[in-house]
Amino acid sequence: MKIKVDWDDPAQTIVRWEFPSEWTWDDVEEARQQSVAMRRSVSHRVAVILDMLGSQQSLPRAPLKMFAKGMREFSEGRDVTVLVTKNKLIHNTVEIFTTLPSGKKYAVRSALTLDDAYGVIQLYRMQKQSS
Repeated sequence: MKIKVDWDDPAQTIVRWEFPSEWTWDDVEEARQQSVAMRRSVSHRVAVILDMLGSQQSLPRAPLKMFAKGMREFSEGRDVTVLVTKNKLIHNTVEIFTTLPSGKKYAVRSALTLDDAYGVIQLYRMQKQSS
């Protein structure tokens, strides 16, 4: 099953991915390409919400490698990426990735709910404006 990718808000400042119960890295790559095309269609930076609340699986093989690859190729025109999941392994993976030297340059966060994700995006944007 494919990952659904669409604008989350009318102003087109947030792209939201909705993960199905089962997915593969090929599905992620397809969603990434669609997301990049959407970001390139607007002239402002865009945040990304990876809504994994519907996913019933753990991460496929090689999550750190695939995560790093995706963030490198996905960073152009991106504000912050927020992974929304109740999966502790994914939260820990995000935490580990963002502490690595190669991961520190990417704005990636995790959240337990969509409301938390919107709060993370708002806080990130406020901090960027004040710096």
